[in-house]
Amino acid sequence: MFIRWVEKGSKVLLGTLIGAMATVVMLQVFVRYVLKVPLFWTEELGRYLMIWAGMIGAAVGISYGAHASIEMVVKLFPRRFQGGLGALMYLLMLVFAVLTIVASISLMQFLKFQISPAMRIPMVYPYLAIPAGCMIMIILIIPRFIEMIRRIPRKNR
Repeated sequence: MFIRWVEKGSKVLLGTLIGAMATVVMLQVFVRYVLKVPLFWTEELGRYLMIWAGMIGAAVGISYGAHASIEMVVKLFPRRFQGGLGALMYLLMLVFAVLTIVASISLMQFLKFQISPAMRIPMVYPYLAIPAGCMIMIILIIPRFIEMIRRIPRKNR
């Protein structure tokens, strides 16, 4: 139940981020080229929304199985090896996500006093996309990892 809530919430958040990014970019184009008065904050906000959408989108991709390299590599092997290899791939993704969270938290400690140039917001907010996206990835990878472990054939004793 919790996993479905995270999947749905991530999809809604991703749609909202992409919609907001499209709106901000269209506003920027309209104001700059039609009204001839550029807004100073739209480019920066669009960039930060794209960063957030990319990280949340990577997590949503896990729920769709859209990370093609995992499926392609796993299907190259005989069926009896696919469960173990899939579990290994998801384990590597888990390790990568955890290490990325650790690194991004230390980076945010360094950036907590830095302010963005146009919007004057703390740079922690754009960089928070990294641990947030990785945390969602971890939540969505764990059930797939367990599923792959269950696919490993057991020897009859």
